[in-house]
Amino acid sequence: MSDMMKDPMVLRQIIMDHYQYPRNHQLSEEEGYVQRHMASDSCIDDIYVQGKVEDGVVKDIRFDGEACTISTASTSIMSELVKGKRVDEARKIMDNYFAMVDQKEYDEDLLEEAVAFANVGRQANRINCATIGWRCVRSSMKVKEKQMSKNKIELQDTYAYGFHDQDVSVYRTRKGLDAQVVETISRIKQEPDWMRELRLKAYDSFVKQKNPDWGPDLSGIDFDEYTYYIKPSEKQGKDWDEVPETIKDTFDRLGIPEAEAKYLAGVSTQYESEVVYHNMLEEVQEKGVIFLDTDTALREHPDLVKKYFGTLVPYSDNKYAALNTAVWSGGSFIYVPKGEAASVLFPHQQHADGTV
Repeated sequence: MSDMMKDPMVLRQIIMDHYQYPRNHQLSEEEGYVQRHMASDSCIDDIYVQGKVEDGVVKDIRFDGEACTISTASTSIMSELVKGKRVDEARKIMDNYFAMVDQKEYDEDLLEEAVAFANVGRQANRINCATIGWRCVRSSMKVKEKQMSKNKIELQDTYAYGFHDQDVSVYRTRKGLDAQVVETISRIKQEPDWMRELRLKAYDSFVKQKNPDWGPDLSGIDFDEYTYYIKPSEKQGKDWDEVPETIKDTFDRLGIPEAEAKYLAGVSTQYESEVVYHNMLEEVQEKGVIFLDTDTALREHPDLVKKYFGTLVPYSDNKYAALNTAVWSGGSFIYVPKGEAASVLFPHQQHADGTV
């Protein structure tokens, strides 16, 4: 730390500058921020702090509310210090700041202008003011890390399916989502006009709807970072030998051929956005049961699909139901004629003694 930063007058000027001209002093209405609110029992401080973390980097810090000089200045300095830093770097800065406030050993160079509050720990009634914004950000980072930890599947060496494939796709839409991507998916699939129009209505609903206020915090999802349609193969196989070797190898690891060898009543296997393998037991088909991938069902039984599609959870139900309706692909369509449900679900089985 330079000698200038040890001058009490310079430190006082730093505090007043950040109080009179606070940086990042406006909340954002955009999605992707984790917001925290804290208030003080001993001061006027009542602030809201927002943090946005993407790909392990603190992309933005914002704050607003009623706050004293110390609270405003310390939060302003903090927002400048941690913004643009990796999460581990930001955590190290905050750990050093709290060590400084607690009158413990800390890295002066790491804290830069925040050393203006080096003596605040000697004034017990000002500690809360000098740390309230920092505590908000530390709390929001913990929430984000907990969310990411909950949603992330760690692929350890001991995990049997911990592998990834090379890209074998024959076509994929560009990354990101807009009405043009939705129309492209429908056009590639050669869908009827009513399905294309349904997709576009659902996309419009998706854009307008906010994230649900129930369940986990989903505000950190960047929908433009995803590819919504990937076609892995030119055709669907009805015999396992027809499936491309690279895709077959993936399902071989997942046990699909073993399942087929055990004569499952019907198997429909999806890879990326398309069903690549479909097989159905003849005795079930003879009862009038329709078991197809949804794309084929839409072509061969459009009236049935139109009658039932999206009736259980309509796209208007929530933002993610709308997203699913807008960009759905693959999946299975099962239609069981009235009166056949019992015989399909519980077919007669002959035992070794001849009884059924």
